[in-house]
Amino acid sequence: MSIVIVCFPGAPQVSQEALQREAELERQIDMKVEEIIETMRSRNEDPDLLYVLKFLAAEEIPGLPPGGGITSKRDCIISSYQKHIMAVKSQEAMTVIEESEEDSK
Repeated sequence: MSIVIVCFPGAPQVSQEALQREAELERQIDMKVEEIIETMRSRNEDPDLLYVLKFLAAEEIPGLPPGGGITSKRDCIISSYQKHIMAVKSQEAMTVIEESEEDSK
């Protein structure tokens, strides 16, 4: 079986405006994920990915792709969640190290 891909020189191109809107949407999602994690941490709860996904699904986020909604940004959400969780864990580790150093003095 073979596949032939035909490309025409006049085919539509991705516009800079669309790329900018996509980047802004991903920044907005990243900020929301950070807010959710900080809110949960302030309540002494462990933020988990499922809670973050459910919370974002309930939010009204403008600019999401039609038909896909928040689900289409799953990879962006997971990446943002992992980034912020790693920051929180490294901050906690530093706090534990500092406390153990103070206790040993």
